[in-house]
Amino acid sequence: MYEVLGKETQKSCVVDLCKGEQ
Repeated sequence: MYEVLGKETQKSCVVDLCKGEQ
């Protein structure tokens, strides 16, 4: 789920999603 979101929205992922999950 977050793997797909991270690839499509790397900018947002790095800012919030990825840091929140990872």
